[in-house]
Amino acid sequence: MLSQHVCCKLVSVGLVTKDFASYRQDHHFASHTNEIILIQQQVRKLFDRLYAPGVLYRKTAIYFSHLVSGVEQQSLFDVDGGVIRQSKLSETINHLHESFGGSVVSVGM
Repeated sequence: MLSQHVCCKLVSVGLVTKDFASYRQDHHFASHTNEIILIQQQVRKLFDRLYAPGVLYRKTAIYFSHLVSGVEQQSLFDVDGGVIRQSKLSETINHLHESFGGSVVSVGM
């Protein structure tokens, strides 16, 4: 999403069991974002809420909704620059993936 300059406001995780039972959890962000680490953290939380060990699954899906083009303006109240640092980190990770492949850098959870 970062390389496409697209931001999302809603991320959803869906699981379908071998018996075709369908489950879905959503997370609404406070504002549109394309921050990879923030999105990954939310996807992991949603997945952990849905997943049951020992259950066989047919399908896992991640949905991004309420997409907009362009980068959201940073908050004027971000005193410590955390959002700006996060954005630079996401851009750097994206650049490394494009240059050296997707397995060069991974984000720890």
